[in-house]
Amino acid sequence: MLRLERSLHWGPFPFENTGGHVVQQLLLDKMHEKAPLHEFYAIPKNIELLDPKAMPYIQFFVGDKSMTNYLEYMGKYIPQIISKYHIPLLIPFHISYDVENLIDPVHDVGAKILMHQTVHFKTDLLFNCKRLNDVDWIATPTQFGKDVLSHIGKVSKTKMNVIPHGIDTKKYYPHDTPTKIFYREKKKTVILFSGRLSMWKGIHQIIPLFREFTKKYNCVFIIRGQPIQIEESSMLNVIMDTISKQNKNVVYLSEWLPQSTIENLFASADILISPTGSEGFNVPLIEAMACEVPVITTSLPNHVEILGEETGIFVKPKEIAGMADRQTELKVPTVDDLRGALKYLIENPEERKIMGRRGRERVLQNFDLENVIIPKWFKLFDTLIPENYSMESEIMRRMEKNET
Repeated sequence: MLRLERSLHWGPFPFENTGGHVVQQLLLDKMHEKAPLHEFYAIPKNIELLDPKAMPYIQFFVGDKSMTNYLEYMGKYIPQIISKYHIPLLIPFHISYDVENLIDPVHDVGAKILMHQTVHFKTDLLFNCKRLNDVDWIATPTQFGKDVLSHIGKVSKTKMNVIPHGIDTKKYYPHDTPTKIFYREKKKTVILFSGRLSMWKGIHQIIPLFREFTKKYNCVFIIRGQPIQIEESSMLNVIMDTISKQNKNVVYLSEWLPQSTIENLFASADILISPTGSEGFNVPLIEAMACEVPVITTSLPNHVEILGEETGIFVKPKEIAGMADRQTELKVPTVDDLRGALKYLIENPEERKIMGRRGRERVLQNFDLENVIIPKWFKLFDTLIPENYSMESEIMRRMEKNET
């Protein structure tokens, strides 16, 4: 049980059904379920997209929607809320370098800062923040992230730990869905892609495989595309829409889907293909693994940690799909490498089953939200904010330290 009585969460609250945003909602939902007396407060970064009704147990502070200087505003606003409501712990979620403006003001009112941060690559914009080591603790979902934060972000390993993202394994599990039964009767292999329509997600490397695999191997591709408001995504949205109208074995789902639909979608798949060039974690991997679905994905450090051994197939990213920043090239697998991996899994259904069972076992051991992940968060909260902690005494301690 969580002893900490209240906490303030700041970040991009969910308006999607996958990725980092939904991780935050799932995490807080489960925390509330396990510690219903805990008082949750939140500052949404994406104010205009938030539906507070989706998380009724949280008291939201939305502030001024017309604010002109966001960072300066939050630097004053967040400490005021912390002080007024006696909230000892601020948890920035996927905020990265924006937190720098808050370090001193939050500490000045006697509270602590626990960052929850992913790391995509070694030149992540996160490192624009020069004072990461001045926050009280950083939790990151992979060992790769911790190592990068330590070596390049110059954060002490004594104030970091690894807490992976998690999922509800009671909702993501292998079972017969109407979609699964329908395609099984037609003896079709269901290949799922779930992610944004973006070059760095590798969707353009899958498109050339549609015709060959739907004809030669009797496959159906389900593309959960999530178009976003950029020119590249709009173009890919048109392409996918056109292909799906021409090929009935390419099913394109471009609309936001209810969580229950997503859960059934993963359970309906035979293979998940995720040839992405950059991920801080990649939640769809564990969603598929929990449903005993083997995975084809890129051999990124974070992915290698998540999949472990023999739960899928890694393909090496070789072709440049763009630039993550001025220093880092985003690479995705070649079409030929994806073709080979996909062909192997389709032609070896028994091996798929073995990989799938290993995948679910790995999720239950490492990524189960209720039994593995939440206890780690609760332990960390209570370690940072012990029972005898007082914001007033912390202010006095800091004042005495400054005087000396």
